[in-house]
Amino acid sequence: MKPQAAIEKFDDLITELESELSCHSILRHPFLLGLERGTFSREGIRAWVCQQYFFSRQFSRCLAALYARIEDDRVARPLQGFMAIEHWGSVNSSAHWRQFTVVLQAFAIDVEELRRLGPDEHTRRYLDYRLNMCLTGTPSEALGVVAYAHEFVNQRIFASYLSGMEHLRLDANALEYFRSHVDDEPEDYRILRAMIGYLVSSRNGEPRRPFSATTPAPLWNDR
Repeated sequence: MKPQAAIEKFDDLITELESELSCHSILRHPFLLGLERGTFSREGIRAWVCQQYFFSRQFSRCLAALYARIEDDRVARPLQGFMAIEHWGSVNSSAHWRQFTVVLQAFAIDVEELRRLGPDEHTRRYLDYRLNMCLTGTPSEALGVVAYAHEFVNQRIFASYLSGMEHLRLDANALEYFRSHVDDEPEDYRILRAMIGYLVSSRNGEPRRPFSATTPAPLWNDR
C-alpha cells in the first residue's frame, strides 16, 4: 500500500472509531445527565467526588505502565509530560492533584480518612481492570485505554462534570480542576492519536507517519 493511501486508511478507521465512541451510551449515562440538569444534591455529588479521588490518584500509574511498554523513546516522551500533570506530588503548577485538592476542600473531604476507607468495590474493580490492561495488555491495548477510555471520552464527560459543579455554585477555584480537563483533553487526545498512527504504521511495516509532540514539562520532585 502506498504511504498516502495507508495514512488515509488509518484516518478513516480512526474517524469511524471516534464517531462510534461519540454515540456510546456512557456519554448518556443517567449520572452525567443528572449532573447536567442539576438534579443531584450536594451530598450526592460529594460521594462521587470521593470516588473520583481514587480515579485521579491512580491514573499516573496507568501512564507509567504505558510509558514502560513503548520502546521508541521519542514516541513515549509525551507521556512524561502527562505524568508531570497527573502524578500526585508533581511540582508542576498546573498539576491536577493541586486542583483536585481544592475540590476536596470545597466538600470538606479529609484525604487521610478517604485513603483509610479506600474506594468502593465497583470503583476498585474498575481501577484494577484499567491498570491491569495497561500492565499486561498489548501496547496497543494500553494506548487505547489511555487515548479512548480517557482522553477522548473525557472531552464530553468533564463538560458534564463541570456543569454539575456549576449548579452547586462552587467557588471558581474549585471549578478549575474540571475546566482544565475540558480545555486540555482535545490536545492530549491529539498527541495520543499521533502516537497511535506512528506505532500502527511501524507495526505494519508501512512508511512511518511523521511524529511530533510537545516537549514535556519537568517531572516531579519527591524530596
